[in-house]
Amino acid sequence: NKELAKDLLMKEVKRYKGESIDDRPYIMELRRSYYAHIEKEINQIKLYKLVNKLSTPLEAFFGNMSKDKLNRRSGVDVVVLDNKANIDQLRVIYNALIQPITYVQGPPGTGKTATIINVLISAFFNGQTVLVSSNNNKPISDIFLKFQNLKSKDIPIPLPFLRLGNSDETLKSLNGLKEIINRYQKYQSDESKLELQAQNKKKKLKEINMLLDRHEHIIELEEEIDALKLLQEKLNDNLKKVSISAILNSKENELSKLKPVNNEDIEPLLTKVDNNFLTWLFFTSIKNIKRIFEPKNKELLDIIQSDNDDEKVKAFNSYTAKEENFHNLIRIFPIILTTNQSAYKLGPQKPYFDLVIIDEAGQCSIGPSLFAISRGKRLLLVGDQNQLSPVISIAPETNRVLMSKYQIPSAYDYLKNSILLTMQKQDTISKFVLLRYHYRSRREIIEFSNKKYYKNQLK
Repeated sequence: NKELAKDLLMKEVKRYKGESIDDRPYIMELRRSYYAHIEKEINQIKLYKLVNKLSTPLEAFFGNMSKDKLNRRSGVDVVVLDNKANIDQLRVIYNALIQPITYVQGPPGTGKTATIINVLISAFFNGQTVLVSSNNNKPISDIFLKFQNLKSKDIPIPLPFLRLGNSDETLKSLNGLKEIINRYQKYQSDESKLELQAQNKKKKLKEINMLLDRHEHIIELEEEIDALKLLQEKLNDNLKKVSISAILNSKENELSKLKPVNNEDIEPLLTKVDNNFLTWLFFTSIKNIKRIFEPKNKELLDIIQSDNDDEKVKAFNSYTAKEENFHNLIRIFPIILTTNQSAYKLGPQKPYFDLVIIDEAGQCSIGPSLFAISRGKRLLLVGDQNQLSPVISIAPETNRVLMSKYQIPSAYDYLKNSILLTMQKQDTISKFVLLRYHYRSRREIIEFSNKKYYKNQLK
């Protein structure tokens, strides 16, 4: 009885001056943020899975990786920007350029960022396209800033590496491109000289690549021998044991003929990037950037040269949402850096890139990482399972109910896994490299972590 309740309240209100009964109706609107692109991205992966058209990294995500997908020989050239790369870092570069998936565990101070930078330079030298992403802006910005210090004869090299992401980052890059186009369009590149410099560099790299090829073959043989010995111990069938012994002997014999490779073999061959290579890098970068003047790229050029900052990012995102436009974009800018959350803006979901690199993958949650992973033919995950895990806001009880309701395997538990852990639980076939050489701290400081977390493997 609302009227009676109001009368009773009025008796109390009269005691206090200035008070009144507020009986007006109140309307409450309950809102829920909903990001349409998430459903679109996940549905596209579902569709690819349904028609058996998943890329190899996505096949591995669903637990369908097999040994026949691994590559045995290289045909690529490993390039490093200085003479400090160790054999573990070189293994990462080598495998990233040829293997469908490579997992890298990088403890603190082992040169993860330096390794990624060398992967990118090597990929560019080999004509490969790369997407670099991470959970947040900092690791992406750190990598991008390192490249801005590269110079050829004291002139900054305008590497065709594009930094994208949120509106602020994208606008900053577009305005920077406007300046680069104006500054470097006067330079002319000689195709024949560029090709000659590239061939000279390849000759110098030949010996390193042969050593790396041998080193990887030795590691593969050692892993196969360990697996065969373990199988032999578990078998009760004598006939099968004899068969395995024959294979084991053959593998051990092959291994005994291969000379081990170590840092001492590699170091004399690691010459710092010389002026000739920097000249090649400078003019090849300009050659890429000048493609923007081709008639088919007029719309992109108009967007970059626009003075309307408010409309520029919106126009650019609309432009890159179209598949043909995005293909044209990565022909000019073969290396793109962005966050996992922003990767959905890079054209309709397809494996455009030869390689996707996810940095700090141990801190990247599963869902948004798939936006980046689904856009590459190959995958390099760099992180450390012993460092911080992703910060997930879902309530543990909600997570438990959903996992139970939809019968989700534990490997995909959002609260307990990063994309790095999930992928490694689902894929035990792909290459794994531990960066063992620590450069940052005094021995007494890193020794604790070395014993507690890294099984005394750090050097």
